[in-house]
Amino acid sequence: MGGNGTWDMVSRYPGFFSAAVPVSGCPNAGVEKYLDIPIRSYVGSSESSRYKDCNTKYAQQINNSGGNMQYI
Repeated sequence: MGGNGTWDMVSRYPGFFSAAVPVSGCPNAGVEKYLDIPIRSYVGSSESSRYKDCNTKYAQQINNSGGNMQYI
């Protein structure tokens, strides 16, 4: 649950972290919680398509809202 934990910590403690690198997780909060922190998210090729779809959607929404998320 490391990836989900990373997303959770970033959403709960905005301004505490300088960057985030979640691995195989899915954001659990609204896009606005992730706009002020650079994020580089990784999802392995053998992971569930749920994580891939979720990260693709969030990357698009975060970047379109002025945030900085790279999804690898």
